[in-house]
Amino acid sequence: MFLITISLLAIFSGALGEAEDIDESADLGFGLPEEIMSTATTSIPSTRTDPIPIAKKIYCGLLSNKTCVKRSDCSTTVRSGSKLTVDLRVKSTNGCHYLEVCCHPDDMLSPMNGTIPLGFKQCGIGNAGGIFMNLLGGRLETSLAEYPYMVAILDTGQRFLCNGVLIGYKVVLTTATCLAPEQPLVVRAGDWDLASDREFVPHVDLNVQYRIVHQQFNWDSTKHNIALLILTEEFPRVQHIIPICLDHKGVDLEYESCFVTGWNYRLMNRLRPTRNIVLRLDMDVEENMFSNTSTSPVLSAVPRAQQPMYAKGAPLVCPTESSRYYVVGAWSTSLNGAIQFTDIRKFKEWIYQEVLPYNIVI
Repeated sequence: MFLITISLLAIFSGALGEAEDIDESADLGFGLPEEIMSTATTSIPSTRTDPIPIAKKIYCGLLSNKTCVKRSDCSTTVRSGSKLTVDLRVKSTNGCHYLEVCCHPDDMLSPMNGTIPLGFKQCGIGNAGGIFMNLLGGRLETSLAEYPYMVAILDTGQRFLCNGVLIGYKVVLTTATCLAPEQPLVVRAGDWDLASDREFVPHVDLNVQYRIVHQQFNWDSTKHNIALLILTEEFPRVQHIIPICLDHKGVDLEYESCFVTGWNYRLMNRLRPTRNIVLRLDMDVEENMFSNTSTSPVLSAVPRAQQPMYAKGAPLVCPTESSRYYVVGAWSTSLNGAIQFTDIRKFKEWIYQEVLPYNIVI
């Protein structure tokens, strides 16, 4: 079985939808009542979504003598030297999940541990085309671990609250409007489809030990809409969990190629969504926003696609020519068809200062 597992890793390792049109033109507080928006110290009720489901054993086949298992765990779907193919357009006819296959017991393989360790700390490295599988039929959907810096912020009941981005193995960047005071939080890294736990690599959950909200943030204005989450320990250094780069002094970024990655928050409010995959939305950013003379703490960008998503807390990312990723903004709100981002570049010194007492170097 050990040899089989190693072989599968060699085969699948690969290289290091649905959205809604949300009009928030009069809703900087994400729909919170006016009395709640008036102060940053008011107790804000937590947003509730359905808990992320856990896979159950399902029997399939004409004689119900087969079992739905992960595609990587059945020899009928494993092909030497190639990734698995997942087509989102194909509907299941046997009751299995789209990441599963109906497999006879004689064809089952030992469950694959797809975790691939990394030997050193790094940032901004993506997995071009994803790992372990090729994704077909998507619109904005990304492939598995294509953007390994993405994290989901959950409550202790495993309900999705907001997007975040890993800027260090123990630090998460998000927006202050994502956080309700005194609410215990969990950060999940290495996930891809929040409506499933059938991915080929395991996600990792860590508790939040400290939260840091910008001292000048208040609900009347989103000019300082930024927050940091300090975790109880570091995430493991693996191929599907890699922080994004933060400091880009002296680095030439391709501002015409910026994009947002994140989970569609509104989709998780639906009853049992079939999937909620990390999406990518290419953005057009106003040129003057990146000027060295700009003093505004807010970036404004317009989605290129006609299927905008609602991904509060999600990072605005710009690549280098060599496709190394840097975070430049955090989704704050949307206004008149444009998305407003907190300009992370204006808060770099604040970030470095706030993490220093915790002996964290970014």
